[in-house]
Amino acid sequence: MLPPQPLHIKVNQIFFLVILALFPVVILFSGWIEFNRIRVEYSAAMHTRISVAQALIREELFRTDSLVKSIGSQLDPGYPGTVLSRLLDARFFELQGDTFYVLDPQGIVIAISKPYSGYLGLDFSAMLPARKGKKRQVHYYQSLLSKRSVITVQYPLDKGKVLVVERPLDKFIPIMAAFKEGKRYAGELFFVLSTSGLVIYHPDRTLMETRYNLGFDLKNRTVPDKDGFFSFSYHGRKFIAQDRSFAEPQGWVMYYSVPAAVMTAAITRLLAGQLLFLAFVFFLLFFALNFVFHRFFTRPVRHLVKTLKGSDADQKLSLGANELGNILEFTTIAQAIEMRDKEIIQTAERFHAVLNSIEAVVYVADLESFDLLFINSYGRNLYGDCTGRRCYSAFQQDSSRPCSFCTNQRLVDDDGNPTGVYHWERYNEKIGRWLDCRDQAIHWYDGRLVRIEVATDITRRKEAEEALQAEKERLDVTLRSIGDGVITTDVSGKIVYVNRVAEELTGWTNAEAFGRPCAELFNIINEKTGKKCVSPVQRVMQFGRIVGLANHTALIARDGTIHSIADSGAPIRDRHSAIIGVVLVFRDISREKKMEEELLKVRKLESIGVLAGGIAHDFNNILAAILGNVELLGYRLPDCDPEIKSLLSDVKRATRRAAKLTRQLLTFSKGGNPVKSATSLPELITESAGFVLHGSRVRCRYIFPEDLWQVDADSGQLGQVIQNIVLNARHAMPEGGNITITCANVTDAAGESLLSVDKGRYVRIVIKDSGVGIPMEIIDKVFDPYFTTKQEGSGLGLAICHSIIHKHGGYLTARSLPGRGTSFTIYLPAAFGGSDSEKKERQASSAVKAARVMVMDDEEMLLKLAQSQLAMLGHEPILVTDGEQALNRYQDLQDRGTPVDLVIMDLTIPGGMGGRETAKKLLALDPAAKIVVASGYSNDPVMAAFEKYGFKAAIAKPFDLARLSSTIASVLHMP
Repeated sequence: MLPPQPLHIKVNQIFFLVILALFPVVILFSGWIEFNRIRVEYSAAMHTRISVAQALIREELFRTDSLVKSIGSQLDPGYPGTVLSRLLDARFFELQGDTFYVLDPQGIVIAISKPYSGYLGLDFSAMLPARKGKKRQVHYYQSLLSKRSVITVQYPLDKGKVLVVERPLDKFIPIMAAFKEGKRYAGELFFVLSTSGLVIYHPDRTLMETRYNLGFDLKNRTVPDKDGFFSFSYHGRKFIAQDRSFAEPQGWVMYYSVPAAVMTAAITRLLAGQLLFLAFVFFLLFFALNFVFHRFFTRPVRHLVKTLKGSDADQKLSLGANELGNILEFTTIAQAIEMRDKEIIQTAERFHAVLNSIEAVVYVADLESFDLLFINSYGRNLYGDCTGRRCYSAFQQDSSRPCSFCTNQRLVDDDGNPTGVYHWERYNEKIGRWLDCRDQAIHWYDGRLVRIEVATDITRRKEAEEALQAEKERLDVTLRSIGDGVITTDVSGKIVYVNRVAEELTGWTNAEAFGRPCAELFNIINEKTGKKCVSPVQRVMQFGRIVGLANHTALIARDGTIHSIADSGAPIRDRHSAIIGVVLVFRDISREKKMEEELLKVRKLESIGVLAGGIAHDFNNILAAILGNVELLGYRLPDCDPEIKSLLSDVKRATRRAAKLTRQLLTFSKGGNPVKSATSLPELITESAGFVLHGSRVRCRYIFPEDLWQVDADSGQLGQVIQNIVLNARHAMPEGGNITITCANVTDAAGESLLSVDKGRYVRIVIKDSGVGIPMEIIDKVFDPYFTTKQEGSGLGLAICHSIIHKHGGYLTARSLPGRGTSFTIYLPAAFGGSDSEKKERQASSAVKAARVMVMDDEEMLLKLAQSQLAMLGHEPILVTDGEQALNRYQDLQDRGTPVDLVIMDLTIPGGMGGRETAKKLLALDPAAKIVVASGYSNDPVMAAFEKYGFKAAIAKPFDLARLSSTIASVLHMP
């Protein structure tokens, strides 16, 4: 900041600055006026001279108009005619140095002045440009008669004839040359060019004679300004010029130019004179005003200041007429100063009293030097009297440099202007207290910027806030750690808090849910009816007590996912027992419900399996007897009536169909375990689905990842599952549609909605159709045996699928939205490493010798059937009813020297020793014994892995002669 200066110096500076500001403005303004005036003067002079030249040329050009007008334009029919005769006889053109000729409409010369009579009949059509109307035309040519530059004036006559008067260019040169003698400006240049730049007139006659193109010599030509001035360079000199085009003859442009230095010199001389004159005027004005101001204002002010400096603060201020310069206003000022001094002292005392009474630290520090200029008594009690010290050394513990958190930069903007109050909090280590600080930049009494701070002790409030925050954090950690979802609301039902589990179930974060209505977040419905449930918040507020959620309550998440939930809502009360909100505590029981449903389905299937196993076994034996006897009957009646053969075929066909139904029933029995091996899903699924959809209007899309794991499964049974589900999807889309089969690897088994294991890897198969869907009220019954919605269905398809997947250690679920399709999800254990066990195909020789075959079965009719079948095949049958009898008979025949070649054992002997135990003992008796296991349980583990139990082959009941013969032949050929 500049130091204060005396009034007379400031006055001189003001006058000097005013002159410096006004003088250039006046000079520029007057110079601009004179510059324009000179330009206007030059423009007027140049326009005048160009106009005079054009007028003289026009007068010379059209001096024949009156003559031609007096002669007339009418021609007599006969040649030469009145007009032509008068023209030829008149010597007017000859005396004037002109030449004329008359052209017919085709441009042929029909009359011409002397001495060019020899040109009659020539074609001068080149002299007739395109004529428009009946007006006179003027053109500039090189004459066809004299080969000199001429100007032609063409007058139209009657009947398309034209009178052409040629006037030599020399007639016009003296007119234009006269301007050279009367030139107005030194170095001026006057010339005429054609529009193409050819010289028509120039002071240098050689340029005219050679028809020189002067346009190429006019360099750096500018565009004319609003006054018509433009500039160009000619032979190294710059000219300021104006031009004007001739109306007649067309194509002539007259240039009048003055050297740029001439115009510039004239303007410079005029401006220099004005500059000297204005400088003299301003000099006189400055001294006159300065003298008057100092005499009548500055001098009295100096006397007043001098008196004020010498006055005593204890005495009354006394100023005489000499000191005040007889100025009434100065007397008023002196009185006002005295009153203001008293008021300032009182204000300062009140200000100090107020600041010292505030229970907060109030201080003022310089923004640049950090010096403390003021601190109130409350601050002095805490920090001592630190006025004059640096603020950081006075207020901070062991600080020798400005604080890193200093707020000085935040109190002013980039231009150095105060930005307002800055509020902040900080712990002061020197006094061990929390302070609430409010800083602001203000102007001090001497004009400099300072920082004023009001710091209030908030230690108790901080301690309370920290204790409250710690309690809140403990509560928040507790709520977020709870395994159940927790939602709290206020009395109006607006969300206050949502814990982590509730966030996951609802799909809303705590920040997003805050302040929203609870019904928007906690959207619950009845799972059975799909109707919206009454909000538990509303019920809690209504009854004022804990309420539980009804059975079959489901929560619809933000993304549409449905979760089955349980638990309750309770009121939140304050210390006066008034309800201030509601807390909802709920948990997802979807997995538990699914597990219960799955267990119920398994129990149903196991119950059916027990019944189906017993019935199927006995029924299978009956079917075996029927099928075998019918087949034997067909062999024994080869020449029977064709109608009888047809009936026998129908019986066999019906029996096989019943056997197929029996095998389906056996799937539910305990003996229907799959034969597992490492199986690749893409080929199996594609083949199974394609077989079912062949010839239909349903399209199937497959999504298989490249790294899809293999599964531990029975490929035959799994193919049956895929076919059953795809067949149901096809039936759900009679008009055609789309099926999507998607496979994926599942690494987190516990994360799936149904799996009850925490470890292990699975492969998920999702079969989704776009059919009519399954109603919600029957979706849970689709896996029940004998439940069907089809008129021709047996109700075993999906039940069999469920049983097969369950026996594979997997899971099968169904989801459906009516009108939007159904999706079945299959989980199967993944197989790593695969299995090398495969069934070996054996081919028997067509020629087999007669063998002694023992058959063990508890059914008498099956034994008789076996006896007949073996006799038909040429073998010797030996029949036994249980394991003990088989062992005794086998040993007896072996001792006699007529050993048994092959043993066929029924796997199940009610009340007796079955095939598995008998085979074990028989092999102990004779390790070389060849045993075949036979059973109605085609999916029994022993049937699937017969070699493991010592059997050579397995044959499922009922079997025909071909199957029996093939099995016996293959076993007998074994080593």
